[in-house]
Order: sequence, then structure tokens, then C-alpha cells
Amino acid sequence: DGKETMERIETEQPDLVVLDISMPIKDGRDICKDLKKNPKTKHIKILMLSGKGEQFDRIVGLELGADDYEIKPFDLKHLINKIRGMCRKN
Repeated sequence: DGKETMERIETEQPDLVVLDISMPIKDGRDICKDLKKNPKTKHIKILMLSGKGEQFDRIVGLELGADDYEIKPFDLKHLINKIRGMCRKN
């Protein structure tokens, strides 16, 4: 759930987080917004993952601070390559 996700991110300080938009308690959009507002976590790269594939949904995700947006269903090899590329940009 979103609350547990935030706690783990704050504790573990990963380089990159893949966030599903649809999560109980706190959704991925709220988590993305909170991570980018916090000086301790704003450096973390965020890949939003969603079944919402309309252009509007992508724009909202990126405006909230996501570094990239991937639509479900996705090709696993493509997603892994995208994550590798995002990690190399650090």
C-alpha cells in the first residue's frame, strides 16, 4: 500500500522507484508529489506505472515529478531497459 511504500522509501533511500498509480491508502500520484517536495527524497528517480494510458494521464504523472511513465500491460524487457537507462543517468 502507499503508506508502507513511503515508509520504505524514506528508510531505504533507493535511486529509483517504480510506482503504480493505483494503490490503497495513498496512490502513486500522491507519493510522487510527496517525494519530489521532500529535500531528502527529491533526487529519487520515479517511473510511474499505470493502466491509464491516455495522454492526459501521462502529462499529469510527469507534471507531478515522475521522470518517466509506462503503460500497462508492458513488455518486461522494455521496462528493464528503461529502468537501466534511468539508473545510468544518475
